[in-house]
Amino acid sequence: MHTGLMSTELFCYRARAFCNLIENTSHYGHKELQHLVSALALLYSEANRLILCDVDEVDDEQQPPSVKQTEREVIVNRITAALHQEYYRVVDPLNIYESPAPTMSQISDDLTDIWQELTIGLRLWDRVNAKDRRLAQWHWAFSFSSHWGLHAVNAITYMHHTLARMR
Repeated sequence: MHTGLMSTELFCYRARAFCNLIENTSHYGHKELQHLVSALALLYSEANRLILCDVDEVDDEQQPPSVKQTEREVIVNRITAALHQEYYRVVDPLNIYESPAPTMSQISDDLTDIWQELTIGLRLWDRVNAKDRRLAQWHWAFSFSSHWGLHAVNAITYMHHTLARMR
């Protein structure tokens, strides 16, 4: 089997595991948070191996499926009810010429954005044709680099500190 395909299939497995945790967990005690941070760290590791492949022009039938606002609200509400929401993060830690001011973030936004990007890719992947699978791979790699990768890092940091305080 081609290494790129194996890597994408492993990523798909990790993405599905993360989405299942997000969709089916309503309480985040120590054990659940450990499972979630582990799933997210494994997902992040696999996302770094994804190849940003070329995709042909996307026709109307191949448009990525969207996530409905009601689906997103269910996830946001579930996370909001279970976890302390707000935390500080540094926007640009590499800006050494100015002291980076921390900004407020919300863990529900981080986890929901990750879930949404993964879900779009999974829905494409599940169409089981080569063009849609290639588009799914492209979507995951592009959105990881441009959007949800930073959300993942912030969420892992949040969960690390939360778990440390639970010990």
